[in-house]
This record gives sequence, structure tokens and C-alpha cells, in this order.
Amino acid sequence: VTGYGSAWKRGLTWAVPPVPIPIGYVTRAGYLWRLGETYWRDAGVCPACWVPLPTVPLPLPDALRLLDEIATPRGGPSLAPEPGTPRPARETRRPRGGVATRQLPATYTPKAPLAVTIAVTPHGDVQAWAVEEVVPAGWRVSDLSANGHWDEAASAVRWGPFFDADARTLRYTLTPPAGATGPQELTGTASFDGEDVPIGGRHTLPPAPVVRPGEPGKLIRAPRVEQGRTMSILSAGSPSRDRADGISASSAEGGHRTSALIGPQGSRITPGTFT
Repeated sequence: VTGYGSAWKRGLTWAVPPVPIPIGYVTRAGYLWRLGETYWRDAGVCPACWVPLPTVPLPLPDALRLLDEIATPRGGPSLAPEPGTPRPARETRRPRGGVATRQLPATYTPKAPLAVTIAVTPHGDVQAWAVEEVVPAGWRVSDLSANGHWDEAASAVRWGPFFDADARTLRYTLTPPAGATGPQELTGTASFDGEDVPIGGRHTLPPAPVVRPGEPGKLIRAPRVEQGRTMSILSAGSPSRDRADGISASSAEGGHRTSALIGPQGSRITPGTFT
């Protein structure tokens, strides 16, 4: 189980398909391991097809024999039951094994790091769980908590498997590249005992609004000389508006150049360069 989980976490191949290793296969393997490693392949879709068998202590006579002398050794898959062995009951269906919720900043700015958290709460009877998060291609991940692993080739962050039912808040830092544009999507899965659950919460990151100089106001130059002072009128609307929403004044009286800006209702206006 340790090697299987490590291969999944690092995005490595495995001798037995499916490859790449699905997260549900990893948590199901941990689930079976925690329940004694004795299991039955039942009908249905895998990995839920592997059903644990009750752990029965070996009788004393068997305990004194060599392992290869015991008809049905404990541990490993029961591929073919002994004649007359009753078929084990199906595993009782339980509610989904837990919940996971993502928290994101409201927007992103290229090259500005973002803090992302995923709060995971397994149900009390969960034996093994893990989390996988896929981020936009080209974005960089750093500062992972809880021994998480960043698989850059797959743009995926992976945590676990954890062999307990403890709640955890997983954290990482996400940095958009310089050329990032438009809304970006994050997708993730939390898996509990082989059952996958989509990560809830926000999953879309829109870009932060870009404020360009001179927008939405437009500078209308209307120079006029008034006692040695040059005036420029700044309108917050279109050039066709009749009233001026801001006035910028500069003067060179006494050999010193001074500037002043009057904005509408005390608003801050950046006029640019005035002459």
C-alpha cells in the first residue's frame, strides 16, 4: 500500500493497470489494508468491487503449521473460495465518506501569489482518504501543507493517503504566470475508502479588473491663459459632456511650478501631464 500510494502521489507508473493510478484505487487499497487485507472481488464497478471479508483469527492447529500447509492463508485476495464456502454478503452501502470544501481569493492578478485552502472532514468510520487538485496549466504551486506533492507535469497537487478519519485543512500557494488572462478553473477530488467526492466551494478564479490611465475619464485639453496660469479641463464622461468634472491647474509664478487637481465630489483623479 505504501508503494502504491507513493506512485500515485508522484504521478509514477505502476506494473498493474489502470495507469495512471486513480485516486479511488489508492484509498480503496488503504481501506482494505486497514481492515485486515482479506477481501473478495464482488460484482460491480471497481474499486468498490473489492469487498473486505471479516477477519477471523486462525485456530490453534493452523497457527502451528507452516504457511504453505494452510489451505486458505489469511491475507491477500480470495480469488476462488473453497467448495461449500458461502458467498460473503455485499458491503453495506454507507453515505459518502466525507466532505471537502475549497476557499479561493475573489480574483487573481498575474504573478501575484494566491492562498488556497481545502477543508476536508471525513466521516468517523473512514479508514483511508486522499485529495487531488488540478490547477490551470502553466500556473505554479508552492508552500504545500501536510506533506503534499506538486506534480508539475500533470498540473496536479496531491495529498495522502491518510490512514485515519481526522479532519484537516490543506493549504498551498498558487501563482499565475505573467500572461494569464480570463477566468480560470480549478477541479479537485477527495476520495474516501475508494469513493470519490468532488471538492465543493468556489472553483472559478476571474482576473482582477484592470484600471488603465485615463479611463473611464478622458482628458480634454482646453488651454487658456488667465493671469499667467494654464488650465486643463478633465471630464469623467465623454468629450461631449457640457460640464467639467475636474479641473487641473498649474502655474509658474515666482519661478516655481505648482500643480493642483480638483475632482468631482472629492474623488481622486489622475490627470497625467499638464503643461
